[in-house]
Amino acid sequence: MKLFQDIPVKQKLTRLTMFSSGLALLIAYIAMGSFEFFFSKETMVRELKGIANIIGTNSVAAIEFDDPKIGEETLKALDANSKIVAAEIIRNNGSSLASYQKERGSHSFELERFGDEEAYFTKNFCFVFQPIRFNGKQIGTIFIKASLQNLYNSLLGNAGIMATVLICSYFLVYFLLSKFQGIITRPVHHLADIANQVAIQKNYSIRAVKESDDELGFLIERFNEMLTKIEKGDQDLRDTTVSKEYVENIFTTMSDSLVVITPEARIQTVNRATCDLLGYKANELIGEEIAMIIADDEKATSDFFDSQLFFKNLTQKEGVLSNQEGSFLSKGGRKIPVLFSGSIMRDKKGKIIGAVVTFDDISAIKAGEEKLKLAKEVAENANKAKSLFLANMSHEIRTPLNAILGYSQILMRKRELDEGTKANIKTIDSSGNNLLTMINEILDLSKIESGKMELQSVDFRLNELIHDVESLFDLRCKQKKLRWISSNLSNQIIVHGDKNKLRQVLINLLGNAVKFTDSGEVSLNIKVLEGDQYQFEVIDTGAGITVESQKKIFYPFEQVETEYQKGGTGLGLAISKKQLELMGAELLLKSNIGEGSKFYFTIRLPSAKKELITTSPFKNVLHLSPDHQVKALVVDDVTENRDVLSKLLLDIGVEVIVAENGKEGVEKVRKHRPNIIFMDIRMPVMQGDEAIKIIQDEYGNDQFKLVAITASAFGRPRQYYLDRGFHEFISKPFRDDEIFGCLSELLEVEFVYDVSEAVEEESLNFDEIDLNQITLPEDLYIRLKKSADICSITEIERLLNELKLMGGDFNILAKHFERLLSTYDLAGVLKDLNQVNHE
Repeated sequence: MKLFQDIPVKQKLTRLTMFSSGLALLIAYIAMGSFEFFFSKETMVRELKGIANIIGTNSVAAIEFDDPKIGEETLKALDANSKIVAAEIIRNNGSSLASYQKERGSHSFELERFGDEEAYFTKNFCFVFQPIRFNGKQIGTIFIKASLQNLYNSLLGNAGIMATVLICSYFLVYFLLSKFQGIITRPVHHLADIANQVAIQKNYSIRAVKESDDELGFLIERFNEMLTKIEKGDQDLRDTTVSKEYVENIFTTMSDSLVVITPEARIQTVNRATCDLLGYKANELIGEEIAMIIADDEKATSDFFDSQLFFKNLTQKEGVLSNQEGSFLSKGGRKIPVLFSGSIMRDKKGKIIGAVVTFDDISAIKAGEEKLKLAKEVAENANKAKSLFLANMSHEIRTPLNAILGYSQILMRKRELDEGTKANIKTIDSSGNNLLTMINEILDLSKIESGKMELQSVDFRLNELIHDVESLFDLRCKQKKLRWISSNLSNQIIVHGDKNKLRQVLINLLGNAVKFTDSGEVSLNIKVLEGDQYQFEVIDTGAGITVESQKKIFYPFEQVETEYQKGGTGLGLAISKKQLELMGAELLLKSNIGEGSKFYFTIRLPSAKKELITTSPFKNVLHLSPDHQVKALVVDDVTENRDVLSKLLLDIGVEVIVAENGKEGVEKVRKHRPNIIFMDIRMPVMQGDEAIKIIQDEYGNDQFKLVAITASAFGRPRQYYLDRGFHEFISKPFRDDEIFGCLSELLEVEFVYDVSEAVEEESLNFDEIDLNQITLPEDLYIRLKKSADICSITEIERLLNELKLMGGDFNILAKHFERLLSTYDLAGVLKDLNQVNHE
């Protein structure tokens, strides 16, 4: 390519034109030859088909009367066509009636007459099959074989003619090009000659002659204009002399500080700005070493201005160094932070004769940086204080909640309680869980902001998780008369990821979709993509979200106008977005007013590395199986927490020993040798993890099953405790099924279950409730509606307990409303309440 670039313009033009013309002619030659070849073949097929139709018509009698002789006489007429070398009349059963061969023994009919096409070609022949019809019915087939030799001879002759035309055209192009290319190349050569004269003679008065008004003429005009400007500038330069006083005036009055130093790093010249900044007079600095104005404690700056290092550094940086930080020293001893740059000065022979250093006072900038650093430290300390406060608050709130929810679970296990008391206890349990959910949302957001939220990845069945979520929202959609479109993710897919966070995100998104959709449909779509990627889409036909609201909808505590009316904390979307970012995904939104909204994200969920073992739920456990005995040690400094866990274990037949701190727990282990130890982490006297370390040192990791229990939402992740020898981790407030599951997994115990309650629950068919057939007392109806209007969940739960005591359909209706309350669907409560009669 470089060789082509260096040849003269005339040769470039000739070669490019000849190559382009030759290529165009060759393409035309190939195209015309191909067209003629295919056209000739089609013509030949049409001709043979015409002959086949005539032969077929004349062969009807021979086939009808099965007379080969008539058939052969009919085929004999093909002697007149030089192209046809063989033919055959074939009966419907595939047998030959009559055949024709121009040269005997030159053709085998059996090999070629069973093709699927009516006509096809080989290298030397064309074969045509044509049905013979009589009264609309096929009675046989005519087969014709024709030689392609005549076709090839014709094409060869035409190719010769076309090749001759091609060569003549090529030489004609070359002839015309040689005659007319001077129109383009002559002005170019003229312009090159003028430029060469100007370069050699330094005579800027020479001008090129313009011959045309095309682009070359325009180029010559601009070249002449450039020469005119250069000529004028050269004259101005000759006529102008800049005085030394003028240059010195610029040097003296410039606002930037400037110092000229010698190769020995001595000050040669300074300007007024330097003197003003450092407090020296010019004669006090000139001749002194540059080290005189460098702060003693700034070794980096003094090393930089060392005579050998300074010029070496400048040379390595191609003579220029920019924006270096350092500190200079004023006459009064004040340390001045500066930002300086330097460049080498050379003589005509390239020898270094000194350097110019300019610098700016950055004291104000440094002061601002100090203020910013201080503000950052204050903010970080405030953030640490907030995290510490939230950690303590988490522990302090969740600890009493553990007692509330624990005692409610213990009381709900009492079978002798009446229905009203059970309902009241369920209200306590439900209210405690509602409070725990709201606290967890706030704490989750705080953990995300402080960077303490971590993934808890496990192997899980994606289809089961989706089924659980769908079953929840299928019911809610039916309650609001919405059409629910499920994902139909029926195939078993076992993946690895944070199951709980994914479930929370889907519940938040679907909960919003149902909440803000009054008619139409809500759907959950899941697409399985390549590379273990899954795309989740939550789509609704609600009112849609304005562009302005879309900008702030993912911020914490931000709610659009409709959200204030529907209720909620304004944290769901903010937490979902942060959790997805933690899992490597991005929550996106598309919405148009009046058309609904679509929230969607794509997340990577790798396939699980091992088969998942299905575990049974531990609901309605009565007691341990008679074949199993368990001794448990409960260590907790809070009396209520010890009491809750102890009573829960005693209720199912576990032998329980208790301890108030880690030190007492170690002593109880030595004395009683329990099967399992439930160890609180934060305790006085001795912390739980310290006690476990002592137990492990004495007995090893497998002598006892160790379970860590903590109420701190900001504590260590589960894996932290597993890595330190604990066999399981449980967070307070805990549920009874977590404790039972822990016993089953670690000690492989079995339980006896109460199936009566489950049967009763399954017998309640909420889908068959006819709300129009239920009549509530007027007073109870008014109180329920008022409580739902003001979102008083506690009051609603109290009123539902009254409703349960009325029995029958009222009990079913109360449980129906309880299900709505479990997902905070107060709008659903109001809507269904409006369908109930009252008097």
